[in-house]
Amino acid sequence: MKLLTQILSGVPEFPRLLAALDSGGCPAAVSGLSAVHRAHFAAGIWQQTGRPVVLLCADETEADRLAEDLTAFTGQAVRRLSARDFTFHNAAVVSRQWEHRRLSALRALAAGESPLTVCTVESLLQRTLPRTLLTQCAQMLRVGESHDLPELAERLSAAGYTRCEQVEGVGQFALRGGILDVFSPAFDRPVRAEFFGDEIDSMGLFDVSSQRRTVNLREAEILPASEVLPQFAPGGFPGLLEALDGLIARVEKSKPSHPALLATLNEQYPDNAFVQNEVSNVDATIGKEFMLKSIVALVAACVLILLYVAYRFRRIGGLKAGSTAIVALLHDMLVVFGVFVILRIPLNGNFIAALLTILGYSINDTVVIYDRIRENSALYSKKQMSLAELVNLSVNQSFARSLMTSITTCLALGVVCIISVIYRLDSIYSFAFPLLFGMVSGVYSTICIATPLWVDWKTKKKAAKQA
Repeated sequence: MKLLTQILSGVPEFPRLLAALDSGGCPAAVSGLSAVHRAHFAAGIWQQTGRPVVLLCADETEADRLAEDLTAFTGQAVRRLSARDFTFHNAAVVSRQWEHRRLSALRALAAGESPLTVCTVESLLQRTLPRTLLTQCAQMLRVGESHDLPELAERLSAAGYTRCEQVEGVGQFALRGGILDVFSPAFDRPVRAEFFGDEIDSMGLFDVSSQRRTVNLREAEILPASEVLPQFAPGGFPGLLEALDGLIARVEKSKPSHPALLATLNEQYPDNAFVQNEVSNVDATIGKEFMLKSIVALVAACVLILLYVAYRFRRIGGLKAGSTAIVALLHDMLVVFGVFVILRIPLNGNFIAALLTILGYSINDTVVIYDRIRENSALYSKKQMSLAELVNLSVNQSFARSLMTSITTCLALGVVCIISVIYRLDSIYSFAFPLLFGMVSGVYSTICIATPLWVDWKTKKKAAKQA
């Protein structure tokens, strides 16, 4: 593999990259490299400079592949700093293997024992414990040293370990008489330390299934088992709780309150204890800004639709077709707006999402009919069939397709509405239910508004020319 890295010396860009690194002329960009060549360059940089190399990848899959390529090029074990999963609720059983791998990699980085490290963007952005705390919580056990077993057990618990009867996974420890079993993230197997009194008499790695020692050790580093160690917060648990209480107090203080209103309610209705749980502010400034952005989005969508229809159906009078399609779309949007108003649903992001969805769905039906009109106009001459008859034929040919598509969509939306009502998903219901009415409106607006208006416009214009 050294031959492969030596080949890089013949690539003109590689020496220039090394020179930029040595002179401090960074950042230096290298483009046009495939995945394996990026690993090739990284291996060459590490071998030529002897400095630790950290490579940043977009996701875990790319990081795994890059780590394998680096191992093949260098023959060295490559550390992987992975992102950990967050659990924001009490869970009896939750996998923490990624967190344990992170702790092992972080400890190696802190000690300067990781020449090649591959990580992802997510793993770098995640908050972790300070380097000093990681070093403080790491416990080194050596044969011949003396330790107080109860105190050692307390330190392990503070470092995130869970005490159990028998060690089975990383982050657990067991204490039986003078035998301490602990599974540190630094090892792939648990460590067993046998004490004679307070002194470690022997120590080694053992197999979890057979409980037999496999490797003897003279020393073993016990890393913390968690990146979140509230015991080591300033002031310990009491200090952490005090800091959280202060944060909650500041948040509560920043909330607007209405003591006069609460006092009046409690006075008028003494049997009910009224408290303020939440305050939502809706003022003229917020409403005006939201309305302005909504109008801009809808106008932009209508203009783009008009341009698209005018260009695509230019052979049959595309601008007129686009204009009548916009009229039908405005009708559909008014229907959706009416549903929001009648049901008193807040005009929020769901309102805009429903309107934009209806725009896309309704124009699709209109485009289908216009496309059929364009095809039939090429098949039938003006002498064979009048414009009204041609449009009527085109509508009848596409009616079944539009109806079946609409029925299928409405059934799906109906199911979504039912589920949202059962499980009280108000945000989904406020989007799906008005959208259901908009879908029905989109079916008849295309047939009863867009195409009749277009025919009437074309007919009157033709009559005006003949006059």
